[in-house]
Amino acid sequence: MPRSPIAWAFAARKLDIARLLYSRGADIDSPNAKGWTPLFYLFGSIGNPELAPATSSDLPFVHESPVVEYLQFLCSASLQDIDAQDSRGWASLHRAAIHGQGSDILEFIREHASLSLRTKLLQWSPIFMAVHSSNMSTFNVLADHQPGYINEKDIQSWTLLHVAVKRGCKKILERLLRDGADVHALTDVRATIVPERLRGRQVTPLDVAKVADGDALAIFLEVLCEWNKDVNVIWEGDDCDVFYPSTCF
Repeated sequence: MPRSPIAWAFAARKLDIARLLYSRGADIDSPNAKGWTPLFYLFGSIGNPELAPATSSDLPFVHESPVVEYLQFLCSASLQDIDAQDSRGWASLHRAAIHGQGSDILEFIREHASLSLRTKLLQWSPIFMAVHSSNMSTFNVLADHQPGYINEKDIQSWTLLHVAVKRGCKKILERLLRDGADVHALTDVRATIVPERLRGRQVTPLDVAKVADGDALAIFLEVLCEWNKDVNVIWEGDDCDVFYPSTCF
């Protein structure tokens, strides 16, 4: 996918080159055919931008500056649209929620970026991306700045708790339950972008945990029992039921 000169400088983490290019008239807002502006290239790796949060080993050059400095440079250079969305409805904040740090999210917030922009396919806001990638740093900041975040649902009526259970991140699960996530929330029976065993069903977070990979079920049950000591787990062979005290309803 063709990139502008500044996009290349951002992807390679060369702020000095980006500044030079801008001083010579390079456009900081120009999108490529996919709809990505240079801002999108601050998050993720060059070779495969959909990887999990990138480390310096994912990039061909050593980072010269924190991402926050790039954001500050863009805004001082009169960035026109910090909320620009690509062809899939992703904004740069969606990518930051996956690949970034809490400090990056704070900078977006200081620059009045929208926290509620949604993707086209599943209607995910950035906080869904943070949960899906188990990025506790970005999740905490996004949650702190969205009082009603716990009620977020996507187009299939999956809540953040459904997504978190599938990923098995204990710290995110703990905060969601502490903040009032609904353990009884049901998904839309018409949902199709779900594991095969969940299709045609309305499912709770526990149902998601039961079909998730790895230790997702064990982690969710552990968090549930720590969250409320009166939660009772009854096993029958490889299956289990969870009985919640009336205070959980």
